[in-house]
Amino acid sequence: METSLHELFPNDWESHQPAKFNDVLTADYDKLDDRARGVRALLVEAIHGFERAPVLTAAHCRELLEKHHLPKPRNRWALVALNAKRERVYLKTAKGGMRMASTVKDYFPTSAVAGKELSLPEGGVYLAVFGGSVDILEDDKAFARARDLSQSHPIADIVVWDDDGETAKFWSIAAQTGVTGTSETEFPNPEQALKWKELLCNR
Repeated sequence: METSLHELFPNDWESHQPAKFNDVLTADYDKLDDRARGVRALLVEAIHGFERAPVLTAAHCRELLEKHHLPKPRNRWALVALNAKRERVYLKTAKGGMRMASTVKDYFPTSAVAGKELSLPEGGVYLAVFGGSVDILEDDKAFARARDLSQSHPIADIVVWDDDGETAKFWSIAAQTGVTGTSETEFPNPEQALKWKELLCNR
């Protein structure tokens, strides 16, 4: 039988608090005392620690998108903060949970938006994701905003995820290639893709 938290901490764990770690995670946050809230925050952080697979390559990025571990808003841009190890950054919420450090906009976030809404940790970089057609790379306004961001903040990659058809299409500016199913494919406009690559910090 699993030992309860009351047995593990007979002098410190209030009798009305959840007896199991799983119950601490699922309990109404407002009914937890300060000690239980602290334990819950540690548990959430530990769980997310196992989910922080680094985004080191375009293949890693695509895999995380397929698993729904990265945002891919339809016809919008998502900007995700990565740390120096290219791991996703998680922030504590007011109720002791954790959320991925990211912001979603109808347009490519500029340096002003990123600096205000999504600061980077030391040595960190941004990952930009567009959910829609790769034709977005032909948008001069999107490019101008991306260039604005790149002049003050490092961008590791700019990717496009298009799942409007039967098979999702993935494009990576850093890798300068796209993938549909198991097949690699060129950008519709390779010259434009190279232009975007000049905005990346690891070009």
